[in-house]
Amino acid sequence: MTRSTQVNSPEPDWDDPGLDLDAVGLAAEFAAYVRRKGISPEGREQALGAWLDEMIAELETDVDDPRD
Repeated sequence: MTRSTQVNSPEPDWDDPGLDLDAVGLAAEFAAYVRRKGISPEGREQALGAWLDEMIAELETDVDDPRD
């Protein structure tokens, strides 16, 4: 039986193990970011948002870069 998400869907099949987010890797990257920036424990929640914004901006730049 075909699942509805498999029929002409632009969304990836998130059941594919290759598409799982590596939570341990993301946590390690954020910890390194916190150390680099000297962020206090009280500022980590706001820093998480800033870090995610930076990552998204980098990914958007990579996608828009015609040098591929």
